[in-house]
Amino acid sequence: MYRYLKFCVFTSVIAVIGILMMNTPQQKVTAQDTFDRGVMLTSIVDNVIFPAQEAFVDATVQLEADVTVFVDEPSVENLAMVQASWRHTSNMWEEIDIYAFDLQMQSAHNQVDKPPVNEEFVADILSGGEDITEEYVEGLGSTSRGLPAVEYLIFNPEMTDEDIVATFEDSHRADFLVALSQNLIRKAEDIQSYWSEDGRNYAQTFIEQDQEGGIVRGTINMIANNMFYFLEEDLQMGLGEPSGIATGTDPQPELVMSPRSGQSLQSILHHVISMHRIFNGGDSDDAVGFADYLDFLGAEFDGRPLSEVINERFENTINSMEAIEQPLEVAVVENPEQIAEVYENMRQLVIPIRADMGSQLGILITISSRDGDQ
Repeated sequence: MYRYLKFCVFTSVIAVIGILMMNTPQQKVTAQDTFDRGVMLTSIVDNVIFPAQEAFVDATVQLEADVTVFVDEPSVENLAMVQASWRHTSNMWEEIDIYAFDLQMQSAHNQVDKPPVNEEFVADILSGGEDITEEYVEGLGSTSRGLPAVEYLIFNPEMTDEDIVATFEDSHRADFLVALSQNLIRKAEDIQSYWSEDGRNYAQTFIEQDQEGGIVRGTINMIANNMFYFLEEDLQMGLGEPSGIATGTDPQPELVMSPRSGQSLQSILHHVISMHRIFNGGDSDDAVGFADYLDFLGAEFDGRPLSEVINERFENTINSMEAIEQPLEVAVVENPEQIAEVYENMRQLVIPIRADMGSQLGILITISSRDGDQ
């Protein structure tokens, strides 16, 4: 919540800028009616959101299978397998986390990933005498389950792998890990069902409410605002604060988002990968996204197509992050130049998305809340 409040202050300034920009002639989109926004939103659903959700469901199923093997045969090798499976599941999650557009979805997302884990409550669970089942986990609060709770059980930088394995001699701990992994499958399927035609069919609502309820609740406005939110949060809090760049201080590695697993940089990377796909409407040649919309409007940046500039900056940001082989908490201390390059690349990405794309498409930047279920 503290990090979110700081972000709200930051984005309040951006919101004022966005409102002012709404009154400029450049902001007015005169050709909207001749660009099929429904085709663009359908492309984003079919080519980006649905495949990402399917990948996350598959990852949770594999994680549960690997957890079962580990619990049946605790070993350093099987622990490494579960840790790798958790990392993959986390990566797939970060690629769909941006798609929470109403309170019900935000609540569902929080049940998958609501850091930080409530360590005191988890300790009480592990020391208690209750039978721990998937149904028991379903009744827990968001900060005591999901990916952070699994991470808490299988990673500990202050312990050796052998010591972590030894903690699972406690059957209560093993039962909790299994139940958590089973509950993740349920949550992944719930989110998928919310969007699917056989469930709540939110995908159809997503496509049809393009302008429903005014510009603030219009789908394109909501997507763009979530992109702004994630980019700014990852830039300032994910990278800027741990590196000291945003605060003008020495590196503060203790501020990274996932210190136990060393997953912080990968989380940011997969946010950016997801947003890059949204921008293009998918990876296929026939995909339609924000880039096509900007091209239709003839949007330029310093004499070049704005879509080309943004895509180039997405690629620069992704490439510079993929070049870093250390966890973020190590890299901010040992390789600050690499982190500074990532920070600058992401900052250069934010500028045309927030200002120029927002201006061209008539997007009103608003403050986004992702608290939902506490």
